[in-house]
Amino acid sequence: MQVAPPPEQTLLRFLLSVFLVLVVVFSTTKVKLYGDFLEYGLTTVAVAEHGTPYIVASDVERMIELTPKDEGELRTALSRTRDRIRAGEQVPIPGLLLSERGHYMSIHFVGYSMLTAIPFVILDSIGVNPWKAYQVMNYLPVLALAAACYLLLGSALRAWVGIALFVLSGALPYLNWTSPEVFTMGSLLAGLILFTIGRPIAGAILVGLAATQNPPLVFFGLFAPFIRMGWLIVSEDLTWHAALHRVVNWRNTIACTLQTGLAVVPMLFSLWEFHEPSLIAKFSTDPALVTPGRLGSFFFDPNQGAIIAFPAVAVLLAWLLWQRRAQRPLWHLAATFGLMLALAIPALSTVNWNSGASGPMRYVVWGASPLLYLALAWLALQRRWPLALIAAVLVLQFGAMWHAKRYGYTDFSPLGQWVLETAPSWYNPDPEIFYERTNHQDGSFNVNGVIAYPNAEQPLKTLYNVRNPGAHETLCGPGRKLDERDVVVMGQGWRYINGSPVCAAAEWPHALKR
Repeated sequence: MQVAPPPEQTLLRFLLSVFLVLVVVFSTTKVKLYGDFLEYGLTTVAVAEHGTPYIVASDVERMIELTPKDEGELRTALSRTRDRIRAGEQVPIPGLLLSERGHYMSIHFVGYSMLTAIPFVILDSIGVNPWKAYQVMNYLPVLALAAACYLLLGSALRAWVGIALFVLSGALPYLNWTSPEVFTMGSLLAGLILFTIGRPIAGAILVGLAATQNPPLVFFGLFAPFIRMGWLIVSEDLTWHAALHRVVNWRNTIACTLQTGLAVVPMLFSLWEFHEPSLIAKFSTDPALVTPGRLGSFFFDPNQGAIIAFPAVAVLLAWLLWQRRAQRPLWHLAATFGLMLALAIPALSTVNWNSGASGPMRYVVWGASPLLYLALAWLALQRRWPLALIAAVLVLQFGAMWHAKRYGYTDFSPLGQWVLETAPSWYNPDPEIFYERTNHQDGSFNVNGVIAYPNAEQPLKTLYNVRNPGAHETLCGPGRKLDERDVVVMGQGWRYINGSPVCAAAEWPHALKR
């Protein structure tokens, strides 16, 4: 069943209502200078001041002027950065680097920061806090998503449900951050929907712009045609041959080429400036970390995985899959999951897995959002919506966001604590997550540490590394050795002990025994 396109005036009235809600939210909330704000902010100021992402000392001065007096730590960091730029240091701060062509630039791609410079200049000129430009950039894709949901779902009420699910599926904690999570998630969802319903160029532009900040989105151009094929199969009962014939056309080809081109531009620019396609990939990733365990952590970790961002959406998706079982939904499912894995796998290589998150990790918010796309697409095929189920999903997703607000990224979530204390042997988190959340300190992850939860006196779970020469003595005391027969082997030399360590007398070398 295809939803008939709504009258243009009706769509415009709906978008006006969404716009007014966003204006109210913008006016009543504060921008949060979180994430990699130092880098993003300096790049935005540079573009606003002289039209390039090349950061100079005067840009840092301007940012100091715009920084509130009570942000003493940030102002100190900026002053130090300015002085080091003037001194010509190669790396003024982590995340800022002197290029091969003599320009100071962020190691992150600059698409999001450059786009933010437009509302930054406008807000600054009318006397509004220019840092709220990041809120504007985060809200604009929400408006695009609202239009896409209306076109897909066919009514204002259903489209509002789609927006509510978006907000309650990981977007809410990051809505006002100076960070591109909501910008990327909203653009990706809107782009997927628009490509699905036959508006590929608009969808490609949205995702292409998001890809200028998050390069794994380059895979959209590869998977979007197959997702469109799956949609045609499940919604119009076409054979795969007929669906393929519908998908192979100039509009889709132009759209995918355009999206891929936009995604590649920042990589080419980085090659020009640094002789590297991605500085983040060079300095902040390790391919050895791409493991099945990391992938499981991405989706199922109870502290920051997709399970805490999309719990009820996943249940809704399972119910919808059962409802669509006679309509051959597996192609649509497989293509969408293929895109999701293509977005997730590059993120697994990051060396800072337990990074500054607000509930679900930042990669999860946009990387796992195809789950929500699939739920919305299949809801569009439901002639009558199961109101009780939809209400329950909204309530549960609200509960998930409330849960995400109750802890910081150096603490275990209430759910994570419950699992650790109820069934510690069932939950073996990524070592960095366990280490830093037990230790309550970001950046403390170290092979020489021995970390016990909740404490070393009554341990439920202990983490150590085989490369730590003092691990056995720390765990068992002098002259004793850990019995490692029941330890849980993790990657990179890490081991978990569930319960208290089992120790035995150390075996002395034969020569010493004599």
